[in-house]
Amino acid sequence: CAMRSNPSIFVILGLVALTHLSACDKKAEKTTAQNATKMAQTATSAANEPTVVNASLVTLTQQQDVLMLSGTTRARHRAKLTFNISGYLQGRHYNVGDSLKKGQVLAQLKTSQLQPGADMANAKVAELTAQLEQLDRDTARVERLVAQQAASREELEQVKSGRDRLRAGLNAAQAQVRESKSFLQDAVLTAPFNGTVQEVYFENGEFVPPGTPVLVLAGSDGIEVEVPAGATVLQAC
Repeated sequence: CAMRSNPSIFVILGLVALTHLSACDKKAEKTTAQNATKMAQTATSAANEPTVVNASLVTLTQQQDVLMLSGTTRARHRAKLTFNISGYLQGRHYNVGDSLKKGQVLAQLKTSQLQPGADMANAKVAELTAQLEQLDRDTARVERLVAQQAASREELEQVKSGRDRLRAGLNAAQAQVRESKSFLQDAVLTAPFNGTVQEVYFENGEFVPPGTPVLVLAGSDGIEVEVPAGATVLQAC
């Protein structure tokens, strides 16, 4: 038998399809709205979070001008050593380039004429000292005799006068001894500081006038630079 189409069935199927499509559209709209809400919340949270910034300390420096100059280096301490007296150089114990310590003997003059004078002055002092001690005892003895009226005042004054003259002679002899020692000390050159012998001007046996440099000593405590101060340098400074 032949089948007949029923219009009611088509109407029902159409309504079901429209309902299903409407439900799908509402579900899609709901999902889209939820996603938009989440994105807005994420953007708001990101905007509220603090931004981390790395900071560095900035210092202001001034550029220094560089000035190229030529100069001569030399020891910070230099000394030209001289004798205060004249004489023949008897011993120069160091040569150029030798290092030495403060107080070491560098050179000395012949003392053949100085030493005998110093010896005589010392002998004179010893002699006068002994005589003065004897006069001190004589003075004390005469004073006792005067107290006992066994000696006169004139005798006591004579003894005291002789003692005073002897004491003056002793003082002069002692001054001569000091002078002789000074001459002997002046005949010896010693290093005033640690250093190196830089120059020598005399050899053994040569006559050295007073105040004439015998050698040059350069200190070992540093160097300095000597720069000629021309007009360009002064303007740059």
